[in-house]
Parts: sequence; structure tokens; C-alpha cells
Amino acid sequence: MAEGFIPEEGSKRPEHIGEEYFSELLWILFLQEVRPHDGEEIIGYKMNDIIHDLARYVAGKEYVVLEHGQPQNWLAAEIRHASVVYRYGARITIPETLYEAEHLRTLLLIGDSGRLENGDKIYSSFQYLRVLDLNNCDLADLPNSLGDLICLRYLDLSYTLFSSLPKSMKYLFSLQTLNLIGCHNLEILPSLGLNLKHLNLSGCVCLTGMPSAFQSLDKLQTLPLFVVPKLGGNIQLQGLNLFGELNITCLENIRYPSQLKGLNSHQRFLAESAELHMKKNLESLGLYWGLIPQFEDSFPKLPNAQPEVGVSGSLMAPKPEEVIEGLKPHQNLKKLVINGYPGITFLIGISQILSLLLSPTVEVVNIFQTLGIFCYLRRFLCKECMA
Repeated sequence: MAEGFIPEEGSKRPEHIGEEYFSELLWILFLQEVRPHDGEEIIGYKMNDIIHDLARYVAGKEYVVLEHGQPQNWLAAEIRHASVVYRYGARITIPETLYEAEHLRTLLLIGDSGRLENGDKIYSSFQYLRVLDLNNCDLADLPNSLGDLICLRYLDLSYTLFSSLPKSMKYLFSLQTLNLIGCHNLEILPSLGLNLKHLNLSGCVCLTGMPSAFQSLDKLQTLPLFVVPKLGGNIQLQGLNLFGELNITCLENIRYPSQLKGLNSHQRFLAESAELHMKKNLESLGLYWGLIPQFEDSFPKLPNAQPEVGVSGSLMAPKPEEVIEGLKPHQNLKKLVINGYPGITFLIGISQILSLLLSPTVEVVNIFQTLGIFCYLRRFLCKECMA
């Protein structure tokens, strides 16, 4: 998609068209699934040797693979796509000759936990770059010159070490996909380009909030994680047509204007700010007081989250029951996870849910009475429930 290979087909999403192409390549065995052992989960895809050699032949001089510092016979002016393969823990050095490839469109660093030695020149040398994959590189910071890559559409910075991104990220107007998966040190996100479609934040356990003017990212479709900020916490998801999975954490930080009076006003404020009831393409929703559990032990930040019900300045903290009711999702939702819920009663009327996982922190008095409304429920897990 970032390379512009997917043509438009009426109102169909290019992501959906791309999935169809990919499925067809699997069906004709152009690509094959990779599993560690039979029956285990897929960890990737591969080409067999014959198909790989054919693809390399068709790509010709436009594509080059640099492996373990081996010398290559190529002309930089002809290269459009380059992969640098490195060993575990190795120093990653991009050959100076490659920086002469002024029209490079793709740069992939392929390996595990390598240290990029001369990477700063990437951002000033490749002005036509569309795809940049730096995942698993031991990057602790990024220069402001990253914002000079104005043609960049796909940026993967997953499993890197930095705690913040440069403010120049907002100048990446062509950026459609930003992968920040497993960036455990990341605390702050800057303003981002308005054409962003996919923001992958899974595993960003130290993140304290979302980018400023988050509502302006109206083309966003993928958002696995939304962190409610501590100061003036609100869920700014109005107008976003999100697909797939959404997890909202730190719900104890939610606040609403204290001038709002009455239970219905509080719930309406939450419903209008999040608009979960209008997100018909969401399949899975997680509502978390505190962090997502699998990260809490490894990355402790706060004690068990407890709601602060009451007025603080011009803002008021809602009751947990108001939050649950105000964040009622669309009827199309298939999976709902509620973790750390500190409320006394529980009611969320979505009869079509197939999977419900509930982990409250106090005794919820009506859990099993509520189950009767879930007509299609196939899986129910209540962890440490006291009912």
C-alpha cells in the first residue's frame, strides 16, 4: 500500500484489497506460512527458493539485499529498494555507496537487536523514501531531520528504546502507517501527520496520553491502544472509523466538566466524546482501569487504580458505573474485556457479544444476572470475581 501498488476499486478500502491480494498469493503458494511447529501460531510468511529466485530476477537492478557486509555489484543510481540484513546484536552499518541512491523508495533493516551506526544520514539522503523499517534497532533517539522525509508513507519503529519522538513528525504529511509496537520507554507522542491511518501502540506501557489535537486525525482506522491522560482525562475518539481492536487504559483518569449535572448528562458526555456506540467496525474492545494486566508486573507504574469520585477544580471524576454506561459499544462488537472495574453493579446491554472477559476489583453484585442478556455468548471468563 505504501508503494502505491494497490489500485482503487470503488468504495473498497485499500487495506481490504491488499488482504485479498495477499490471500490469493497464499492460495497459489507464492507465499507460505511459517510456523515453529505444526499446529502452532503463524509467525511469518516465506517464499520457497524457486519463487524467491524468480522474484529477484524480475526485480532486476532495482532491488538489492546487503547481507553481513558482503560486497555487492550494483549501481546506486538504479536502486529503488534495499534491505540490510544483520546478525543478532551486530552493529548495523549502511554502506556509504547506498547513500548515493537518491531515488531509494524502500529501506528495510532486517535482524534482531542491532545497533545502527550511521543512521542519521538516512533522513537527509533519501528524500523520496516511502517505506522505512527500523524495528528492533537499538535506537535511543531520533533526529528532527526525520521530518524531512515528506514522501514517507510507512514507518516502523517497533521495539526501539526512545522515550519520545521528534516534534517534526507532524511534517510527515504522507505518513499512513506508524508502528510503535513494544516501545516500552515511550512516554510522549508529538502531533502527527493528518493523513495517518494506522497507529500501532500495542505494548507502549509507559505512554501517558495521546498526541495533542488527536481528534484531527480523522482518517485513523487502526488504534489498538488509547491511554486516557491524567490531567483533564477525556476519550477523544469522535469521528474516527476504527477497525479491529481497541483497548482503552487508565479509565480512572477520566474527567468531565463539573457544571454537568445529573447522571444522564455524565453518561452523554462520555458517549459523545468516545462515540463507541457508533464504531460499527470494532470487533474487540478492552476497558481497563489501570494498565493491561500482562504488562503490570514487568513495568509497574502506579498502585492499583482506584476511582477518585468527586470534584477537582473545574473537572469531576465520574463513577465507574457511569463510565461503563457511557462507553457502551456498538452492537456489532464480538469481544469485550473489562479489567480492574471498581464498580458495584455491572450492566452493558450488547446481546451479540461472543466473548466476555471480566476482572473486577470489588464485589459486583449482579454479574450472573447480567449474563442473561448475552444471547450469543460462547466464552465467559470472570477472574477473581466475587459475586
